[in-house]
Amino acid sequence: MNVGERADRFIPAGTQTYSKARSQFPAIAPRFAFEGQGARVLCSDGRWYTDWTAALGPIVLGYRHPVVQAAVHKAVDDGPIFGLPTVLEGEVAELLVGIVPCAERVRFGKNGSDVTNAAVRAARALTGRDVVVSDGYHGWTVACPNPNGMPRAELALVRPLTAGLGGVDMRTVAAVIVEPDAIERRDPGGLTWLRAQCDIAGTLLIFDEVLTGFRLALGGAQQLYGVTPDLACFAKAMANGYSCSAVVGTRAAMEPFAGGIGYSMTFAGECIGLAAAGATLNVLRSEPVIEHLWSIGRMLQDGWSALAKAHGLDLPCEGLPPRTVIRYPSLAHKTLITQEMFRRGQLFTVGFTPTYAHQLEHVDAALLAADAAMHVLASCDDPRERIEGPLIAPVFRKP
Repeated sequence: MNVGERADRFIPAGTQTYSKARSQFPAIAPRFAFEGQGARVLCSDGRWYTDWTAALGPIVLGYRHPVVQAAVHKAVDDGPIFGLPTVLEGEVAELLVGIVPCAERVRFGKNGSDVTNAAVRAARALTGRDVVVSDGYHGWTVACPNPNGMPRAELALVRPLTAGLGGVDMRTVAAVIVEPDAIERRDPGGLTWLRAQCDIAGTLLIFDEVLTGFRLALGGAQQLYGVTPDLACFAKAMANGYSCSAVVGTRAAMEPFAGGIGYSMTFAGECIGLAAAGATLNVLRSEPVIEHLWSIGRMLQDGWSALAKAHGLDLPCEGLPPRTVIRYPSLAHKTLITQEMFRRGQLFTVGFTPTYAHQLEHVDAALLAADAAMHVLASCDDPRERIEGPLIAPVFRKP
């Protein structure tokens, strides 16, 4: 039994993350990654690829960053977890309070879903209300795109943020939880308006900064846009690929975490993730990481857009430079472009997520690959003519 057959036989969906499932890649893409170094990963076909996924966002400094690796190795040697708290918890919490505008208190988790769910629970406990208004993806617990298996009564308590807050009685709303960058790019000034509406209604404003934290600005989207939420959730880039997340907020909003809600887990204080987070945050504070992400990302975004225009293709590269997404007319267009990028040594899926390790030569190689991929697409009447294997499928299946 080979490694692919083993994964398919013993693991539902063949992986732990739907975005990494075989259905999300063209047939020519390698099945597994073996190791990473800087901006590249070695895959199961024996090739090194330039990684533009950043492991779905967590890699912000690059693979095997020496400062992070040294902190992790020390934590491994000292011991991963204990029956008492460790000083790491306080040290990393203090770093976050010094970085994130809304942070006066901190609690840790391991995944983004841990802390988004915890933030919503805290808001419900504080307000005595049940309804939550949501905009964006907040993991598999709050307003999941596939709600199959969730109680209908619970689903009825989560309302989408559509047409402002029309039709929603804010007196029943415990929290509005949003991906701040999506709101502000869609409606400049939207976050300021939401902040005011929450203040009037006594509703907590929660920013899901799992994707935006430590990428758009050191203190996240709230720092970039100048709007301070009551609670904010961080994960992804916080520990450069190691598992650590955090819910932070004002002293008043964080009060339920002192014991007023059931948020307690064995591994939230695990030392390896916390050590990685502390090291990552210190590098982010002391080096021009954020500026580099913007610079590299802007070159990629501008270069991609110029190439698409030159080839007469409608392939907008949307978002802010530290994390962009390509919008495709169809899954066939996406599959062909992704296939041709892989063929040319680029680990590329939804767009570009640059890291501190990416340099000009990586940008040049990516844009050369994109130029060739777009040429293939522009030269055929139907993208399916040139696709090897099945089309890439949607990430979430409808229940």
